[in-house]
Amino acid sequence: MADITERIPKDSWLYSWLHVWPHAEAPQGYILMVGLSMLGAAIGRHAWMDQDVHRVWPMLNLLLIGPSGIGKSTTLGMGRMLLEAMSTGAPQIIAGTSTPEKLHEDLAEQPHAVLIASELAAFFNKQRYNEALVPYVTELLDYRPVERRTRQGGVVKIPEHSVTVLGCSTVEWLQEQLPDSATTGGFLARFFVLNEHHKHQRVALPGQVLGRSAKALLAVRRSQVVDEFPRVVAGAKGAYDFRSYADADAFSLWYSNHKPPSGHLAPFAARAREFVLRMSMLIAVSRRHRWIEDVDVRAAISIYEYGEARLQEVVVPLSPQGRLLMRVLDVMDHPMTGHAIKRAMRNQAMSPMVQQCLDSLLESKDIERIPDGRYKRTENS
Repeated sequence: MADITERIPKDSWLYSWLHVWPHAEAPQGYILMVGLSMLGAAIGRHAWMDQDVHRVWPMLNLLLIGPSGIGKSTTLGMGRMLLEAMSTGAPQIIAGTSTPEKLHEDLAEQPHAVLIASELAAFFNKQRYNEALVPYVTELLDYRPVERRTRQGGVVKIPEHSVTVLGCSTVEWLQEQLPDSATTGGFLARFFVLNEHHKHQRVALPGQVLGRSAKALLAVRRSQVVDEFPRVVAGAKGAYDFRSYADADAFSLWYSNHKPPSGHLAPFAARAREFVLRMSMLIAVSRRHRWIEDVDVRAAISIYEYGEARLQEVVVPLSPQGRLLMRVLDVMDHPMTGHAIKRAMRNQAMSPMVQQCLDSLLESKDIERIPDGRYKRTENS
């Protein structure tokens, strides 16, 4: 996605949002997805798509992955400006560390909320008092009624909540600090994960790039876009659907043929449908429409597939098998025979398990067999 703006309709508020940050170093994907997520968070349960036995709400939980200094937290700060521009109906912002009990108390008072974790793995860490936080938030993100027993023996129930979680992390932090239940219990699969490797650009002195008049003009334009946000949110009400059967066909065709790039992504692929529907609805909202068109669907599909293409780098190392695969790749710093690889891995796995890893890596094209029979890492790895 060399230029993410090409995927966004030019008549949308999102397109304007992207273009009022011309000197931001953060990846444009971050800026776009934070805008989408904040839009869904602000709308909450005021808009939806009926899907037979359940509804798809616009809340878009987001996890920004990237190396330190790439602009993850900065982009979240940009997104908070949008919520702060809302004079009425704004969700409460919950930041910092918490416990399931404290979070439940906060939501009982105000069930419309945005949970911001500038370091997700620090928020949902492995400390014992936080072990229950991951399953509790996982339950929240199913958007069904939740209840919790208090210390006094009573039960506090939240029948309707609209919680959006936005977090940031590096792959290393996720591997080292996130509880195992986060991957096995479907916690991560409830997020749109955007993994970026590099900054969009490098601007040494952003304040000196523009002249005084150009800077003032940009400030006015940015203020206009931020001030427009509450009006876009206010226009999103009631049930959304495709404008016509032809508009629905683009989504139906994609969904019928979509398959995850690897088996490790199966839990995420199972939720691909709802993510694309959510983003389609949000893009339609950003165009001030009360219906979804083909252009909204195609933009959502492009965004989803971009995120999915880089998801394996995040997900595979988090599973036990994935960790073993990564260790096998790590020992292969040069072409090696199967026997040499198994010998190098003898303290970590038995020979048959290493062979299974080699077969899996061959299938995923992370390694290849060269003419002399040795294994060699490919550029994909």
